Amino acid sequence: MAAPIRTVAAAVALVALAAAWLLRRRSHTPGRGIAAQPLVPPPRAHELPLPPAGDLVPPPIVPEEPFLCVATTEPRTAAAASRPIDWPCVVHVLHDEGLASEIAEQLATSPTLPHGLALVRTSCASFKQIAWGGSARHVAVLIVSTLENEQPTEEAGQMVRFFMRRAHPAGMLTGKLAYAVLGLGDSNLLLDRQTTSAKDCNQVAQRLDKRLAELGGMPICARGEADDRTGNCEVEPWLRALERALEATCGAGERAAGEGCTAECCADIARRPRIRVPARRE
Repeated sequence: MAAPIRTVAAAVALVALAAAWLLRRRSHTPGRGIAAQPLVPPPRAHELPLPPAGDLVPPPIVPEEPFLCVATTEPRTAAAASRPIDWPCVVHVLHDEGLASEIAEQLATSPTLPHGLALVRTSCASFKQIAWGGSARHVAVLIVSTLENEQPTEEAGQMVRFFMRRAHPAGMLTGKLAYAVLGLGDSNLLLDRQTTSAKDCNQVAQRLDKRLAELGGMPICARGEADDRTGNCEVEPWLRALERALEATCGAGERAAGEGCTAECCADIARRPRIRVPARRE
């Protein structure tokens, strides 16, 4: 008697579970059970209510600081911007031996150089003739080569090591140096020279450029990098960009060479031979 009762109870329980499952499924079926809510699109901009006229407040106008955009040889990177500081019209061109010396000579005698600009060529070995930590402001172009094992030449080694010293304060060159760096390398010295370019053989220029910026120097032109394996074809475009940057930074067309220099700066220049580019005749 007990067995049939248990069987009937189990059957009733199964029927109840099946009914509950069907009811739950019907309630989640679209169009049945709970009515589906229609989708209402968000209001468009022209349909939004406008605030009262008195509540409309125009956004504040923030004046932009003036700056000079300097042309670079890297169009896909941000161009270096120089603030209109009263930089001197005397440019120190520091170079090591060989090709760097020839490029410095080419720059000094360029017919397209801004008129009224004075160039002072200085060997990297004599870099201490310039008072880097003094109060005078300097504009410098540094042309350095990279040899095997990412080392500088013997002539430029002392100058590179001087700037790389960690004892220098972080702001040693802030407001005192506007500079540009040109690196000369040779990817023939690399093992994988078939897949390398100028950026892979100019470590000295890269380190020097980065360090001068860390010390507070202001780059006026994107760093140039040339490769002897490809004929140093990067030099000419960089020199043209440098000339435009020098004109924008020094304002050479508006004043005579030497104006704006301190007595310390001019006395230091007078002790060394210079190449002065004559003003153009109209």
